[in-house]
Amino acid sequence: LATLRQGLRLSRELVAQPAFDGVRGEEAWPRVDLGDDAALDEYIRSTAHSANALGGSCRMGSDPLAVVDPALRVRGASGLRVVDASVLPTL
Repeated sequence: LATLRQGLRLSRELVAQPAFDGVRGEEAWPRVDLGDDAALDEYIRSTAHSANALGGSCRMGSDPLAVVDPALRVRGASGLRVVDASVLPTL
């Protein structure tokens, strides 16, 4: 939990930087006091889940709708490949 708490705090700190002033909206979540470890732990416990969202989010194939080709090269981007589970149909 400590690592996830730190990640949430770092995320908020990064988005609070002036570079995001023109695009930052109202915070959608976690909407808890990031200084309160117990509140963050409860938020993490109630929202975290396992890898079910990691697979199948990037279509692989030779057709024009595929995000990557069979060699995992991202279509429309030179020198970029997807190297994670997002190109796997299922986990």
